Amino acid sequence: MKLNDLISEQSTVKKNKSWLQPDLKPWMYKTKEEIEQWMKEAKIPGLVSKELEIHPSGTNLQIGNLFRNGPKESLVEYDGKWLLPVQFHLAPGHLEVVDLAIESMIGLPRLVLGRMTLDRVAIEDFEGCPKHITGSGNDAIEDIRVESSKPIKSFVGCPDVDNMSIMTEVIGIDGLPRSLTRLGLSHYSNIREIIGHCPNLRHLMLADVVPGENGLRPLDVFKSKIMVDTYFYPKNWAVAKVPDDYKQANTIINKHLKSKERSMIACQRELIEKDLDEYGWAD
Repeated sequence: MKLNDLISEQSTVKKNKSWLQPDLKPWMYKTKEEIEQWMKEAKIPGLVSKELEIHPSGTNLQIGNLFRNGPKESLVEYDGKWLLPVQFHLAPGHLEVVDLAIESMIGLPRLVLGRMTLDRVAIEDFEGCPKHITGSGNDAIEDIRVESSKPIKSFVGCPDVDNMSIMTEVIGIDGLPRSLTRLGLSHYSNIREIIGHCPNLRHLMLADVVPGENGLRPLDVFKSKIMVDTYFYPKNWAVAKVPDDYKQANTIINKHLKSKERSMIACQRELIEKDLDEYGWAD
């Protein structure tokens, strides 16, 4: 569904009272005064509609970066989880949730007219994820970026985007958008499964992985007929020096992915000649 159709649909269902989530969740504030006080403390400009949803007026929407002392300043605890006590309507630009131990996306805007960045959160899945995310408009910047203190178990609920980076442990990829052309995952090793979920994927980055461990077979990237580059990084790659075998293997694999022949056998042979098979790169 196109963005204009989504906005039109949202306007229509508001009138008909038939939106998929027409009522506030049980843990959310039920008065305009409570919500406005929350917005004041959070320094979020905007209005509260008669449906008790927040309509931000700023260029972008930032939540959480002012609450570095813990979740109690901006979240409520319900059924053992820290959750947003408000429902946002639409993010007029980029959405950033930073330094907030939020454990669900429920309450975030249903539409985001930019990219979505969740840094240092505590989510486990994509339940409540915005229904539409326009994206960054820049191939070098992710449409969705997530860094969570908990492993991601599922992507069910994630909208179609082109570019996504999940820099936290991923243990399940059900619901991963088929629309993805660029993807970065951490601790995830099943390349065949990724390709099966993302038939349009052309750029893949896997971090915190070791060839041969957890079923990682680097040459499985050749199972894709359209992949143009892939990069593998070791554990603690962001703070430690990348080992030479990773650098060499990335260079060799990408050279053959971009070649006219696109031969997995030729790539495997070169990896063996460089003694990289000893590290598991030629499997």
